[in-house]
This record gives sequence, C-alpha cells and structure tokens, in this order.
Amino acid sequence: MKLKCLIIDDEPLAHEVIEEHIKKLDLLEVVANCYSGIEAINYLNKKDVDVLFLDINMPDMSGLEMLGNLSTPPLTILTTAYSEFALKGYEYGIVDYLMKPIAFSRFLKATNRLLEYFYNKDQTPNIEDDNTNGFIEINDGYLKKKLPYTEIEYIQAYGNYVKIFTKDKMYLLLSTMKSFEKILPQSIFLRIHKSYIINLAKIVKASKRIIVINENELPIGNSYLREVRSKI
Repeated sequence: MKLKCLIIDDEPLAHEVIEEHIKKLDLLEVVANCYSGIEAINYLNKKDVDVLFLDINMPDMSGLEMLGNLSTPPLTILTTAYSEFALKGYEYGIVDYLMKPIAFSRFLKATNRLLEYFYNKDQTPNIEDDNTNGFIEINDGYLKKKLPYTEIEYIQAYGNYVKIFTKDKMYLLLSTMKSFEKILPQSIFLRIHKSYIINLAKIVKASKRIIVINENELPIGNSYLREVRSKI
C-alpha cells in the first residue's frame, strides 16, 4: 500500500522537486497538488490523504495557520526556507521539516521517519500499576522516559496525537485518547471532554462547565457532565 501524499506550496518548482523525490520511493504517491492553504483545506474536506508536504510561507494563509484549521491533520512534513518558523511546527505535531532546496538524502531521512510514524500509529505508553506511585513510560524524542502520574496535569487530543501536559513541559505522542482512557487509573484520572483527560489532584477550580488546572480553563463536554459531577 502506498501512502497518499498532498503537496501544498505556492511555487510550482517546489512541487516538481518533491514529486521527483517521491517518484524514487515505492511507498509514496502524489494524489494532488494544491497551491494555497485554502485550496488544500477545500481538498481535504472532500478527500482523505495520509501525508502533507506543506510549505510554511504562502499568501493568504500560512502553512501553520492551515494546520491550525484542521481538526485531524494528516501526518505532515513542512517544507520551508526559514528554519525559525519550521521549528514552531513541532507545536502542531509535525513529523519533520525540510529546508529548501531539498536534497534527496534529507528527504529520504524525513520520509523514513514518516513511515515509522505511520506504521507505529498507536504509541500507547507502557504503564506501571494503578496507584498514586505509578507512572507511564513514553518516548521523549529518542529516549524512554518514566513520567509519574503525579506530574501529569492533563492530556489533550490533538489530531492523530495526544499532548501530555506537566507543569513545565508538554509531551507529544502519536496515540489516541481512547488508549489512554483504557490504561490510566480511574481513581486518579477523569475524562471530562472528548479532547481532555484530567488529573483530579491537579484541579484548582471547578464550575458547571469549566475545570481550571494551572490557569488553563478546560471545557466539560455535555456527555461527560454527569460523571464529572459525581467525581468532583
């Protein structure tokens, strides 16, 4: 099976370069070309793709603005001439970024990382016991890290990823909220919204519709109201 790729760039030459690189790889294929973020959003509203090769600097809407408008963005590799903007892309859960002009050797490295993400989609962390001394084991870059329950403030869905928030840091994992909901102990964690799981011990303030954790206001979903009220 080939991964379906969408190239988004306002420069025709950039499309040609990426297409030539993709033609050399058996597991990727270009299914469409878009020349603006708006055109890409309209395409993605109609059809599914596996991968975006996305330019950052485009008229009307930047690549990062486009990603921010997608509720479930595909796996994304940024292409840009400006590394300072590309680094910000990691806040949006990108797989990698490529600096223009794009050499095939660097392109190959990025696509190998892409394939690793795609074929290991559910990076459900290992878990150790279900009490307050427990922890989850996650990948932090290329290192394994034991993250104690007591450090986790809340978990947020982010497209194909989840964000794990602690007081000082955010960890991005390629996984699902459903996976976390199954493995985390219910005595400590509570799902309050389709996009949020919270650590009950970290609640600063609670109202009918909002949970406050470390100055962050998290919404309570309608379908979770009854359970939240019974726990808080």
